[in-house]
Amino acid sequence: MRFAAGLLTILLVVLPCTRAAAADPVPSRVRLQSPQLVVEVSPRLGGRMLHLSLPGEPNLLLAGEAVESQPDPRVDAAGENIPYLGHEVWVGPQAAWWLDQTLNPARREAAAQWPPDPWLAHAPAQVLAQDRDRLVLQGAASPVSGVQLTKTFSIAADRPGTAELAVEMRNIRKVPVGHDIWFNSRVPPETRVFVPVARDGSGVRVRADTGDGFDGLSQQQRRRAVLAGTAAPVRGPAGATRQGIHPAARRLDRRVQGRPGVPDPFPARTAGADPSRPK
Repeated sequence: MRFAAGLLTILLVVLPCTRAAAADPVPSRVRLQSPQLVVEVSPRLGGRMLHLSLPGEPNLLLAGEAVESQPDPRVDAAGENIPYLGHEVWVGPQAAWWLDQTLNPARREAAAQWPPDPWLAHAPAQVLAQDRDRLVLQGAASPVSGVQLTKTFSIAADRPGTAELAVEMRNIRKVPVGHDIWFNSRVPPETRVFVPVARDGSGVRVRADTGDGFDGLSQQQRRRAVLAGTAAPVRGPAGATRQGIHPAARRLDRRVQGRPGVPDPFPARTAGADPSRPK
């Protein structure tokens, strides 16, 4: 009788825990917070960052309406991009997004450059570790790109106003694969972003895409930008509307500045850049 009672006790403890685990889906949002910063990440949407702000202040990121209207996306090789926006991780080069896969032959034959890999974009991610100021997520293994991403979001202990994101890419295939890791952040149209660069301007590239063409800086403008250690702002509404891009994300103020106090060597120019689709 003592043995049977003990067994019954174990069953009563284990079974409720099993039901709770089965009913607990991948979290839609996980919050990291310090006295100086708030970060919210969605494991359910592939480990996408949806919120970044000072406590009590507006979101610096632009989150799409689809976050609420399509909270549980279907992952399909024939699917289109869903404009959740926020901050996500892409792999490059974009020209090779659909070349090395067999799930969608039409996109492979067309060398499609859109949409992004659905498994990396919005397949649920597994929470490996979580506390108040750190979150580690393991993304889905992608049969399209042949890689799996592990993302670590954290608020720096020595800089509580700084969010850090580290991404590890793992090859899931038995043959070599080669990809870049791209950080892709969508922000409200009025945002101005300052990026520190080398004093001589090396490594700076400012470009704008209009339709299927490239409206880049002229060689003279490039020389002037390099000499001044700065590049001109890119402003204005996007020249092309592409499927999957939220209307509010079609204009982005960007400024690349070499060092404080250096004026722009030439005036602002209007460009049709689509901020969500780097080339």
